[in-house]
Amino acid sequence: MSETKLSPEIKEAWDILAEINDSIAEIDNWLNVVANNTINGIIDKWQGLCSATQNAKSQQFCEMCRKILNEIDSFQQELVDKARLFAETSKDRLEMVSELARDNEQTKNLQKEILDMWNHVQQPMIAMFFEKSRQMEESIHGMVEFAMEPAEKVQ
Repeated sequence: MSETKLSPEIKEAWDILAEINDSIAEIDNWLNVVANNTINGIIDKWQGLCSATQNAKSQQFCEMCRKILNEIDSFQQELVDKARLFAETSKDRLEMVSELARDNEQTKNLQKEILDMWNHVQQPMIAMFFEKSRQMEESIHGMVEFAMEPAEKVQ
């Protein structure tokens, strides 16, 4: 469809969809680079700490676990913030696109494709990173609980 054949309403709808698509691309890039590097870095720190620790019942070990848990908490908050920001900023814009598009099938199809990208690719990736970090968090909490148990309980 050429630019000159687009009504002003459809052109505006497509511009809005382009902005939403750009937001999804930014989130995709963040997930594939930053989030992936962050979770892998946290995993490496945890594995390194476990490998280097001779006594899990030491205060130093527990302190390092707390630092890793703080990193996990920050990472999880970033994931939630990314998803929330996208949802909040896109909701009104998508409603506007629906109003502008009316019965224009091309625009409705484009909107559906963009929503499918979010719902079936980016949002599940965010959930996967969150779940991976949650599992690590549980593992670390379990180890800290073990480390904090009195010695007579362990035997």
